Amino acid sequence: MFFRILVFLCFIVLVSIYSCSKQNKPQQPKAVEGILDIRDWDFDSNGKLDLYGQWEFYYGEFLTAENFTKPKSEIPKFIEVPSLWNGYDWNGTKLPGSGFATYRLLVKTKNLNKIMGLRIGDMYSSYKLYIGEKLIASNGTPAKTKEENIAQWLPVVKFIELNSEETEFILHIANFNHRKAGTWAFFELGNPDEIISAREKSMAFELFLFGTLLIMAFYHFGLFALRHNDRSVLYFGIFCFLTGFRVVVTGERSLVNFFPLSFEAQLKIEYISLSLGIPVFSRFLIHSFPNVVNRKKFYIPETLLYIFSFIPLVTTGDIYSYTAIPVQLTMLVFALLFFYYLIRATRQGHDGALSAILGMIMFFICGVNDALYNNELIQTGNLYPFGLFIFIFSQSFILSLLFAKSFLNVEKLSGELLLTNQAYTRFVPKEFLNFLGKKSIIDIQLGDQAQKEMTVLFSDIRSFTTLSEKMNPEENFNFINSYLKRMNPIIKEHNGIIDKYIGDAIMALFARSPEDAIQAAIQMQKEILAYNQDRISKNFEIIKVGIGLHSGLLMLGTIGGEDRMESTVISDAVNLASRLEGLTKVYGSLILTSEETFLKADGPSKFKYRRLGKAKVKGKKESVVVIDVLDGQSDFWLDVYLETKSDFEEALNFYESKNFVKAAELFESILDINLSDVAAQFYLNRSLYYQSHGLPDDWDGSEEV
Repeated sequence: MFFRILVFLCFIVLVSIYSCSKQNKPQQPKAVEGILDIRDWDFDSNGKLDLYGQWEFYYGEFLTAENFTKPKSEIPKFIEVPSLWNGYDWNGTKLPGSGFATYRLLVKTKNLNKIMGLRIGDMYSSYKLYIGEKLIASNGTPAKTKEENIAQWLPVVKFIELNSEETEFILHIANFNHRKAGTWAFFELGNPDEIISAREKSMAFELFLFGTLLIMAFYHFGLFALRHNDRSVLYFGIFCFLTGFRVVVTGERSLVNFFPLSFEAQLKIEYISLSLGIPVFSRFLIHSFPNVVNRKKFYIPETLLYIFSFIPLVTTGDIYSYTAIPVQLTMLVFALLFFYYLIRATRQGHDGALSAILGMIMFFICGVNDALYNNELIQTGNLYPFGLFIFIFSQSFILSLLFAKSFLNVEKLSGELLLTNQAYTRFVPKEFLNFLGKKSIIDIQLGDQAQKEMTVLFSDIRSFTTLSEKMNPEENFNFINSYLKRMNPIIKEHNGIIDKYIGDAIMALFARSPEDAIQAAIQMQKEILAYNQDRISKNFEIIKVGIGLHSGLLMLGTIGGEDRMESTVISDAVNLASRLEGLTKVYGSLILTSEETFLKADGPSKFKYRRLGKAKVKGKKESVVVIDVLDGQSDFWLDVYLETKSDFEEALNFYESKNFVKAAELFESILDINLSDVAAQFYLNRSLYYQSHGLPDDWDGSEEV
């Protein structure tokens, strides 16, 4: 699988190289003798274009738009953009890499009368760009002397107005800080959105690569801190660190956007990181394949690159920039050595060697491309970031294999232990262990116990016995598991734990807040609505589920014997929650909660509900006020119950104040609207009964149910 991914990434880079040299769009016009005619170019359909071709060239002069209004005394010379003026034939003299010059281009357009985007790359090594007399963009301060010239590299995006049929571009360039002089980067004109998008995508990839490399660097530094005997991770971390900073001082030079580095500073980082990075990588290779690589073969090229990395520290860019070609040639020697030893490692069956070769091939291809591009031999663009990404990806795989072998047995044992613990958690929830203050199930002892305030949720499928009698044992288990699989995630999602299953019934505990329990109950009822739709489509009977909730102090612990024990919860709150679930059948409700729990959850402000009066449940002397949470109903029934809510609660007040005539009238009017209101029917029957038979002496408004 890894090699398929790597080959795919290699394919992407090759396609990128091809696409950089041959765009799938109409042939772009090029400037001829200082004039670029783009009147037939449609920016909306064809996209951005490069301001490339023959520009007018005036060496040793800084000319302005006013100079070009005067009659020309001589025929202008022309130079290709992008290109360097190094070696350019100027009146029989080969131009040096230093000096200053003016470039001029007339762009003929239709009267676009709109804002356009202009993306400008590096110039060697300072420039000012004018449109007519107006300064549009600049990097540094171009001047006629080295002392006055201020070099800067920072690609920029500017916005210009093309509101005439002819636009004059005048470019001042000066260089006294580098061996190269002239233009050598992108110079794109297009719609603002496209120009901005191109810049943002390029910067995003550079920053992504920088972040990845920096994370990998510190990760491997951390590994070395823990395992000093493995130096391969140290050298790989240093390599990632150096190349990461090289990435953000080249291309879009993203680092300069955040930290205003001087030209010299970013150039030194660029050269030193390259010169140091290769010998550091050779150290990584030596320590990764110690029985294959002959380290003595690397001594001479390593020494050369160490010298080349020292030169920028003691010289300026106009001097050490001449080391670029010797560095690239030395890198070629390294590449040949790398390939030789990696092929040997592959033939000897060393893990990771084949992936390293594939990564090296792509990195080498991209490196050759960039060398040719930077030496003005091709026009593909810098592909160093793409090659670097694949290269780092392949090399990190070597370390992954080495560490995988080192920890294979540990991981195997850990995996088996994890599976065992996961299996145990299916029977004893880890939250239950936390409540008891235990880290693992092996710490559990018979009689362990703890007390905690919790909300108990009981749910039960109504008429399950009747339903199950219509199914065989296999169908019964399939049905129960299908139902429970839908309920379990909802309880967990609302911070609950399932204490036990009692056939089709669920007992769950909520330690954080009663609101979690109510929200879980509502969501369970909504899920049952969806589940019933599925059952109807399969010609199955729909189901109804009652849910009861109550909060209180619970005692959690273990019961049983030394050879067989289980977790349990003991509390009066458990009994009351179970009784409230039973009351859902009496009142025809979906969710019932005690008023105490409802108020703790700030229920009146958060949920739709109605008060169902007081009830005395079996096993309880004191009556409990019962709240019917309506949110779990379908939208239709929710509206119906809310429509009669005020009448119901008014009727309930009459009922509790022993005015059974008024109560009966109101309950009858409610049933006229909602014949399915079981609670209204229950209280109507009781009201009529008390009118006929009178009240018990100890009646306090509550009903024993």
